[in-house]
Amino acid sequence: MRSMSTADQSTSREQADQRERAARLLKILDLEPIEHNLYRAGNEVRGQFRLFGGQVLAQALRAAYRTVEGVDAHSLHAYFIRAGDASRPVLYEVDRIRDGRSFVTRRVVAIQQGEAIFSMSVSFQVQEQGFEHAHSMPNVPPPEELEDDIEVVRRLGDRHPGLSPMAGRARPFEMRSVFPLGSEAWQRNRFWNPVWIRFCADLPQSDHGLARCLLAYASDMGLVSTGALPHNETVPRSDLQMASLDHALWIHREVPMGDWLLFHKRTSLAEGARALCARVLRAGRKAGCVGFAGGAAAAASGSGHRIGIDGQGRDCREATAGCVPVVSRESRGVRRRGVSEPAAATAIRWIPRSIPGGSRSTSSTWRDRSCSRPT
Repeated sequence: MRSMSTADQSTSREQADQRERAARLLKILDLEPIEHNLYRAGNEVRGQFRLFGGQVLAQALRAAYRTVEGVDAHSLHAYFIRAGDASRPVLYEVDRIRDGRSFVTRRVVAIQQGEAIFSMSVSFQVQEQGFEHAHSMPNVPPPEELEDDIEVVRRLGDRHPGLSPMAGRARPFEMRSVFPLGSEAWQRNRFWNPVWIRFCADLPQSDHGLARCLLAYASDMGLVSTGALPHNETVPRSDLQMASLDHALWIHREVPMGDWLLFHKRTSLAEGARALCARVLRAGRKAGCVGFAGGAAAAASGSGHRIGIDGQGRDCREATAGCVPVVSRESRGVRRRGVSEPAAATAIRWIPRSIPGGSRSTSSTWRDRSCSRPT
């Protein structure tokens, strides 16, 4: 029998770790009821990192789902108020704002040590029929032609200065970047960053809202750093501190979390120490078969991020203010199939260094003919 190579053994361990983290995520989404409209939840193992915003989004949505029947979440709008402590459980308090015939509204507050760290409004809707339309799938390589991000980081050896601290760490989702991490194309200035993702565990068929909660979790993965992409060539990642300010997510159809989903992340502007980022999540491989925008399956999300130059070393949250406009709106009576968009605001601060010439960077084009830059 052929023995496994060192690389094969590493891959096997990483896949097992990913499955374990996926199982852990499912476990912490099984909230403990404390009192009427009050729930308690555990956290992921984060080491020295603070609480992940995507986890709080998913658990808050899960808490809201515990108070409704016969409806599905179609949009949420959230604010990250304080940094969460991953070593302490989180309480989620649900306020039943309105129970209508077609739409249901809930407000959720996440609490640690008696203080709110997060607040969210979420709207649910009964299933309704309407006209449908969606943009076609961007022209990017399929996930089968791309390498897993964890394997790419392992092959790079010494950590690349532009990599995120989370790069190469096992997560509940497999991730395959269209721009391979550490590659020449990945290091160029650009405004978009498409990534394929897939959840690493099977989901119970009877749990209808679970997939949308996982979508909320995934919609925050890697979204903050998108705001720095147009400055890749001039600002090292190690000189940035980032934090999410607010987050919005629209979900327009069912969410097949067990399939490969294209997370098409992009940034459109940065000003006043904040950047606006968005993500469109799509399901399916063919043009016109669109699954999501801005979250995962059939969802849309975006985020605004603060990009600041602060020589005093202040907490980046001090300078975050205001709500960044989201990139997608949904009006009642117009149903968009397969498109969801997440939007969020994030803080990005330069730790003191001079601004190179004060010039604005421009996006470079994707040079692989198989992947043209979308308009």
